[in-house]
Amino acid sequence: MDNENGTMSTKAPFYGLLAIPVTIAIMLAMMVAATWNAVDYEASDWNKLLMMTTVLIAGGLLGKAPRIIFEPVGTRPSLVSLGFAVVIGAVGMIHYYDGAALLGLAFTMMAIGVHLYDRSRRHEEELIVVGIVAGFLYAIQVAAAGHAWSGDATLGTEGYYDILDVDRAVTGFLFFTWWAISILSSVLIALAIRGRLQEGGTGSWFSDLPAILGKDQTPLYVGLGVWLAAHIFSLWHLKSLDSADSIFLTQHVGFFWALFTGIIAMFVAFCWAEHWRTLGLVISLNWLLYSIGSWQDSGIFGLDEIGFLNGDLGGLSWFLIFFWTNALFIYLGFAG
Repeated sequence: MDNENGTMSTKAPFYGLLAIPVTIAIMLAMMVAATWNAVDYEASDWNKLLMMTTVLIAGGLLGKAPRIIFEPVGTRPSLVSLGFAVVIGAVGMIHYYDGAALLGLAFTMMAIGVHLYDRSRRHEEELIVVGIVAGFLYAIQVAAAGHAWSGDATLGTEGYYDILDVDRAVTGFLFFTWWAISILSSVLIALAIRGRLQEGGTGSWFSDLPAILGKDQTPLYVGLGVWLAAHIFSLWHLKSLDSADSIFLTQHVGFFWALFTGIIAMFVAFCWAEHWRTLGLVISLNWLLYSIGSWQDSGIFGLDEIGFLNGDLGGLSWFLIFFWTNALFIYLGFAG
C-alpha cells in the first residue's frame, strides 16, 4: 500500500502540471489561427502574446503547487489556501501598479481558481477555469482584431444607421463568441486528457465518468463538438458578409442561434445516450427546419430566392416539408 501511494503521489503531480500548458497552448494556437488574416503580427505582438501566455501558465502551475508541496507534509488545507491567496493577491497587486491591471487580475483568478479545484481533486473543473480566464484574455485579442467592412454600406452612408453602432455590435459578438469557443474547447480538452495527462476528477459533473473516456461517451463529444462548431460557423458567416448593411438588417446567424444550437445539441446527446433516439432525432430535425426557415426569412444564404419556399406556395411547401419529414423520422424511429 505504501508503494502504491508513493507511486500515485509522484506521478499525479507531473501529469497535472502538464495538462495546463497543453490547454493554454491549444487555445493560443486557435486564437492566432483565427486572427492570422486580420492582424499583421509583428515582433511587439508576439512579445505581448508571449508575456500574456507566460503569465497564464505561471498562474495555473502555481495554483497546483500548494497541493504538491504541502499535501505530503500534512499541513491543514485551509491554512495553505489562506496563505496562498494572500501571496497571489499581493503578486496581482504588483501588476496593478505596473499598469497591467487586467493581466494581474487574470493571473490572480487563474492561480486561485486552479488551486481551489485542484485541492478538491476536481481536475476537469480546473481546466474549465483555465478556459474561462485564458479565453477571456484571448477573446479580447480576437475582438480587438476588428474587421474591415466594404465601402458598399449604402444604408450607412444614407444615414439609416451609425457605423459606430455596428462596430460595437460586432466587437461584442466577436468577444463573446470567442469566449464561448474557448470555454467549450477547454471542456473538450479536459475530457480528452482525462486519465491520460491527469487523473480523473471527483467533481459532481465528472465523477460518474470512467477513468478514460471511450466509445460509450461519443454522444457527449458529439454534443460539445456541435456546440463548438455552431459558434465557429457563426464566426465564419460574419467574415463572409460584404458590408455593415447585413448586420443592420440582421442578416447574420448571430450568437444566440449558436448558443441555442449548442443547448439543443447537448439535450439531443442526452436523449441518444438514454436511448431516446426518436425524440432526439425529432428535436434536432425541427431545430434544423426552424433555422432554415429563419434564415430564409432574413434573406441569408440566398434561401429567399428559392421559389417554392416563397410566395403563395411558401406556406404550403413549409407545411408539407414539416409534416412529411417529421412523419419519416418518427416512422424510422419506431421501425428501428
